[in-house]
Amino acid sequence: MLELGPDGPGLHRSCGREIAVSGIDLLIGVRGLAAELVEGAVGEGGMARDRTRFFDQATDAAEWLLRELQPGDLILVKGSRGVRLDSLVRRIAAALTPPAEPA
Repeated sequence: MLELGPDGPGLHRSCGREIAVSGIDLLIGVRGLAAELVEGAVGEGGMARDRTRFFDQATDAAEWLLRELQPGDLILVKGSRGVRLDSLVRRIAAALTPPAEPA
């Protein structure tokens, strides 16, 4: 969503509002306009602020998630490659993948 131009902030807030009213338990925003996503969820969607987090770096978000994840949690990651959320996915996958059995 980095490519949205001048409509980007409003579109992010609108998405945040929709996330809040859809019943999502927790929303994490990473970098830039993701702050608008979080604000839309809280300010327009009524999501409790303590059910949202914003991080300036994907690595910080990954470390927080790894501390907070519980068995059975479902994670949806949506973001532009420019935000480097692929690094967050790799970090979480590496931490949650059981070690290979010795041959």
